[in-house]
Amino acid sequence: MFNKKKPNAETIRNLKLVFSKKHQIPEKSILSMAELSCHEPNCPPIETIITERAEDGKVRNWRIAKPINEIQEIDVPKGIVTFLGSKNGKRIPYLTKNRY
Repeated sequence: MFNKKKPNAETIRNLKLVFSKKHQIPEKSILSMAELSCHEPNCPPIETIITERAEDGKVRNWRIAKPINEIQEIDVPKGIVTFLGSKNGKRIPYLTKNRY
């Protein structure tokens, strides 16, 4: 239960750099990453949530259906599938404007 591997700090730094470049995130924005466990049907067991907090107060979130340590640059396309919510136990996907 508490044997969870901690994400590697260098991996997080590299992912933030890749993500910032691909999504043109300004240096003044705060970019954070967190792993969440999901126990619902049709949901990946662990997903990474990436949050941008812009200087003007706007917040954007993205999700990648992998733990941080398994994410590679190819998993961070220009348009990441995010989810609006769920209906009848199934997640409703939403694609960002710039798909690739």
